[in-house]
Amino acid sequence: MAKHSIILALFIAAFFSCKRKNEKVSSLSVKEIAREISATNVLTSDQVGDALARPRQWDLYEDLRSKATDKELLLLTTDKNSVVRCYSFQALAARKSTELFGILINHLSDTAKVTLFSGCLIDNKKSRRLFLRDIYKL
Repeated sequence: MAKHSIILALFIAAFFSCKRKNEKVSSLSVKEIAREISATNVLTSDQVGDALARPRQWDLYEDLRSKATDKELLLLTTDKNSVVRCYSFQALAARKSTELFGILINHLSDTAKVTLFSGCLIDNKKSRRLFLRDIYKL
């Protein structure tokens, strides 16, 4: 029963975050972007739900990726929120940062669970597995 409640809550959150897609995120600072990503606390793809709508969380990730320096992203890979850590690592991987291997080594014991929402699928993965996934994509 609790699992169904969590899934329903995620769909509702995704629905409302998609409805707010017209709100600009580009005016936010890197710190504010990380705070909002943390508040939603779900790692999304660029399309979610039955309508494959673009969630605000993805816009926040893209804004983080474009605004944050490598140094800021490196620091955010140690954030207390696992979704912020994963998005920061994903952004560094997209930039093909030379720091990836060292970050990965430091996170091999990172077993925090991350909720993933991609398309119509919701899953939970350990953050270190997501780091490995991003390295594998290179």
